Amino acid sequence: MEPSAEELKKTFTAMSDDRLIKLATREAAGLRPEAVQIIEEEIIRRGISVGVTAGMHAQRKEYTIEELNSFCDIVRALPCPDCGSAHMKLNAVLTGHCTSFLIMTHYERRLRIGCSECLLKALNNATIRSSLLGWWGFPWGIVRTIGALRLNHRMGKEAELPVATGTMLAFVHQHVGVIEANKDGTNRLRQLIKDQS
Repeated sequence: MEPSAEELKKTFTAMSDDRLIKLATREAAGLRPEAVQIIEEEIIRRGISVGVTAGMHAQRKEYTIEELNSFCDIVRALPCPDCGSAHMKLNAVLTGHCTSFLIMTHYERRLRIGCSECLLKALNNATIRSSLLGWWGFPWGIVRTIGALRLNHRMGKEAELPVATGTMLAFVHQHVGVIEANKDGTNRLRQLIKDQS
């Protein structure tokens, strides 16, 4: 049974500002319309930035590829979270890491956001690590290592693309509320991409 409007209002009123902002900018896509309205009223009552309500509504909208690319441009213009350079546009890739020891194999895919030089460095490190430490588990070490090496090779080609990668588009689509809420102030956006890398 869904909570009533009164129960939602009590819940949202009791939330801290940080939790309310997180809910509005990252989790609003699945909320009922009356919950969105109550959150918006609470944000206005507390005097929180109107960018937060814009971020909340941004998550509930369908976007064209052109609109997503405009959000990508905002993120891609930020300085690299690894080297701090603002000379190259940022992009995103996935890195594959595999480590094994006898019967245990650990495989992980990580999202990396950075300039092409830092992305290539991260992919190279993941490839070296997987090449040295991935093969030694039975039976999955060999399989997972090959998967990690293939992923890193494919992403290496994408890291140097002049346009946003599919990985960057997916990241932006997932975080469109945070980007919309903070598109005028870059500190939160810098923290967002730093947390991913």
